Amino acid sequence: MALQVSEQADRWCVSFGEVSMLGEANLPELNSGLVGVVRQAVATKKEVIIDLRGVQLMTSSVIGQFLMANRMTKEASIDLRLANVGEELRDALRSIRLLNTFRFCDDDSTGESNAVSA
Repeated sequence: MALQVSEQADRWCVSFGEVSMLGEANLPELNSGLVGVVRQAVATKKEVIIDLRGVQLMTSSVIGQFLMANRMTKEASIDLRLANVGEELRDALRSIRLLNTFRFCDDDSTGESNAVSA
């Protein structure tokens, strides 16, 4: 996995390249990269977009990292959104009752929200 981070005028964007599964092998890079982005977002008061384009599955450890990042941004009154979440991944989040925990957007470049039903 090659964690990709970009800063835009009003947001930080994180993406994972061409990865369909985020798991234990990705945790060290994900942990250091995501925590770094969240710290930068807090310092610059910019929202965080996590682009999950192509990701179909993720382990509970990865979900835990996203929950930690979500908590950190909420405590700093900054938005964190998941972008380009496929139906399979939405179903998984729904089944573990986390769908309403996260905010979603259709596209990492616009940050525009879409409706999500539990």
